This record gives sequence, structure tokens and C-alpha cells, in this order.
Amino acid sequence: NEPEKRGFFRFFELYFRNFWKLISAEFWYILLCIPLVTNGLAQVGMAYVCRTAARDKHTFVTSDFFDAIKKNWKRALPLGIINLLLLAIFAADIFVILFTDIFASKAIRSIMFAVTMFMFTLFSFARFYQYMLMITFDFKLRTIFKNSWLFATLGIKHNIIIGVTLALLYFAAFWLIYINVEVGVLAVILVGVFIFPTFRTFLIQFNVFPEVKKYIIDPYYKEHPDEDIEKRRELGLIENDEQEAVFDDETNG
Repeated sequence: NEPEKRGFFRFFELYFRNFWKLISAEFWYILLCIPLVTNGLAQVGMAYVCRTAARDKHTFVTSDFFDAIKKNWKRALPLGIINLLLLAIFAADIFVILFTDIFASKAIRSIMFAVTMFMFTLFSFARFYQYMLMITFDFKLRTIFKNSWLFATLGIKHNIIIGVTLALLYFAAFWLIYINVEVGVLAVILVGVFIFPTFRTFLIQFNVFPEVKKYIIDPYYKEHPDEDIEKRRELGLIENDEQEAVFDDETNG
């Protein structure tokens, strides 16, 4: 009967409650990320496990991880490859702008750098939502891309929370390496391999769900109040004794 914590405190309560489960999911995540082309499969499996934990629902890590892949691999695999290609394009653009003489004018160079970083930021925000949309709805890949870019601006509050948190962690990693290279590199590798990916995904799933609920789930159930009770229980939106609606043919995960 303890009152439910909110915000920051709720996040860490759920994170540490599920810490070892999330760490165990890390093994499968790293394994599937080794060949870069299967990165999307690793992302969708981890997203499902972290979404379940962030919704305070029980998860069977290994079975849930691979069930999510089995249900979504036809979309997750190409999505992961497309994201890798886009990241490579952004990296190449930034390199050309900063380290080549293609732009004779410093003003043009500054403008191009600002535009590129702005687009990269929006792309990063959109990626926060891609796998949440994939595991929650039976959207086609094109629809996932379109909606994720819409959420890049619609969910700006939570996007900034995620972005600033991750930026602070990246800064802390560089600072640690700067003050002590040997210790810093070792610590960054260990945390980066065994803890950070699950923390990042959990942070994203915890923060993006309220935006998805506000703009997609709630409007849907306002129009269809008596559908799919079991699915809504799975998402942690109603308790077992509440007679409210959940997703059916609109969702798959």
C-alpha cells in the first residue's frame, strides 16, 4: 500500500528493482550487436524487455527478448540497417564540414555545421520512439519513421530529458578518461559494455511511453473504450480488476 513514487524517484526505483534482469538481457544484446547488420534485432529485443520493466510488469528476459525479435524482425532488421547508414552519413557530413576545405567561407561552414547538428538532433530524438512504436503497434516501417519524426517535436520535453541525461553521461566518460587515461578507459569499457546499453534503453522506454500514451493510446481508447482489456493490462494501464480497454489488432507486442 506504499504510495507510488513519481518521476525521478520512480525511474530509479524501477531501474534498480529490475537491475539484474536488465543486465542479463545485456548478454543477448551485445551478442546480436557484434554483427552490425543485426543491431536492429538487438534493439527491438532490448526495447521490449525495458518497456516491460519500465511499466512495472514481470518479464521473462530471454523468452521475452527473443519473442519480440521473432514478432518484429521483418521491420527491426531493415530499420537497424537504415539507422546505421544514416549515422554514417551524418558522421561523414560532420567530418567534411570540420576537417576539409570544401567550404571556403567560415560563415557557410558554421551554418552547414549548425544545420547538420540540428538534423542530427532531430534524428536522435526520432530514434527514441522507433522501437517503442514497433513493439506496441502493428505499424508498417514507413509509418514508424513518420510517427517517430513527429514525436521528435511532439515529445520535446521528454526528449530533452533523455538527451541531456545521455549528454551528461558522455561528458562524464570523457572527463574520466581525461583525468586518468588507464582507469578511465577501463571504466568506460566496462560500463559501456555491461551497464550503459540497458540503462540507455530503460531511460528511453520510461520517458517516451507517456508521450505515446498521450498522442496515440489515449485517443484510441477514447474512441474504443471496450476493446482489448488484456493488452492494456500488459502495458500496465489498468489493473486486473478494472474493466477498461486495451489494444487488439492495433498492437502486436
